[in-house]
Amino acid sequence: MNDSLGDRIKRYEECSDYKLTNRVPIIIRIDGKAFHSWTKKTKCIKPFDSNLVDLMSNTTKYLCENISGCVCGYCQSDEISLCLINSQNNETQPWFENRIQKMTSISASLATYFFNTNNKFEHKYPALFDSRVFIIPEKDIINYFIWRQRDASRNSISMLAQSLYNNQILLKKTSEEKIQMCKEKNVDWYNLPNQFKYGSLVYRQQSNDPLVNKITGEISYRKHFIVDQNINIFKYNSECIINMILNENNVKIF
Repeated sequence: MNDSLGDRIKRYEECSDYKLTNRVPIIIRIDGKAFHSWTKKTKCIKPFDSNLVDLMSNTTKYLCENISGCVCGYCQSDEISLCLINSQNNETQPWFENRIQKMTSISASLATYFFNTNNKFEHKYPALFDSRVFIIPEKDIINYFIWRQRDASRNSISMLAQSLYNNQILLKKTSEEKIQMCKEKNVDWYNLPNQFKYGSLVYRQQSNDPLVNKITGEISYRKHFIVDQNINIFKYNSECIINMILNENNVKIF
């Protein structure tokens, strides 16, 4: 049987059209490209720019709302981490059938689109984002977010210290040493707003507005994604907000 030219070319495409394992938790991590240069060109306020924090948080919310299976998103600096669960029930379908090329390209495109469309800075320069996706064991989901939040805090401490001292003085200083040096300048890192220290979390919260079924009279409440910029330190325990989100989506860790 002679295949058409189109069928032959499609077979080349299929060789690299890899898929992630189904019904296993997925992390999508999206990063800004060369954001150190972008913040300079945009003239962002140092060490922390509230407008940039809000823009990144709202970009995370937009991604959560538009990526099927996303249960939460964590944002720090120019980085966004999304957790996707597609095992809530037997009918749950994975986003783009877990096709890696689709997931990475479209998640990066969504972030780039929303960020640039909603950029309110006076000096406007286009921002670009890249993306990676991977599966992760259920018990390591919390550990993943602990790791990213620890990175956020280290970066936050360094950014604050760099706004007060030159890099040569800060060379080889630990985070605790940098915090102490900032205190000597009457700036206490621990007194900063939580979004500057620990990042922001996006997750579903129940609306206060009831929905009434006109036929049965039954009352229900819709859930929608909210941005929480006052999160605490993530910990591997049942009280951690990440674990509570996972429990709501039938992922039992504790």
